[in-house]
Amino acid sequence: MDKITSYRGVDFRQWTDQDSLEDLTRLLNRAYMPLKERGMNYLAATQDASVTQNRIAKAAYTLIGLQEGRMVATLSLYAPRPNDICDWYNQDHVSVVGQFAVHPDLQKQGIGVHMMALMEDQARTLAGVKELSLDTSEHAHHLIAFYKKMGYRQVATTDWPGTNYMSVVLSKAL
Repeated sequence: MDKITSYRGVDFRQWTDQDSLEDLTRLLNRAYMPLKERGMNYLAATQDASVTQNRIAKAAYTLIGLQEGRMVATLSLYAPRPNDICDWYNQDHVSVVGQFAVHPDLQKQGIGVHMMALMEDQARTLAGVKELSLDTSEHAHHLIAFYKKMGYRQVATTDWPGTNYMSVVLSKAL
């Protein structure tokens, strides 16, 4: 997926080192702030640029969405990663997505669904990957419903350090 694809005026492409970590961090902070305001301690709501850099460095692929040159969406794909805290993620056929954000002004317009479809296609290119998984707070009922509508099913729960909630782990067969 090296070429730019577009959806509803948002151009999607792979993250490059020339992109702004500060812009990406601000997008993540802003997109996750409503969840923080509801009492959920998501790392993305408060992370700084060094955390964003570390999380991108671990990703096999990071997608960004630009609207008129402004970063408005992102999603990262992680290859199977043994030794994870979450047992489900330790399987060699399970890839994971994270740092999923759409600017609040553009949410509920299908942009997130489009990004997830692009990333599902990208995950299929990783050797041996048969499942794409993610997690979210057990209290984020709207997000759990969103993922289930896209065909994800609950497979586990996990307790990440630094959060104040149990996470629901959802997965989809590719």
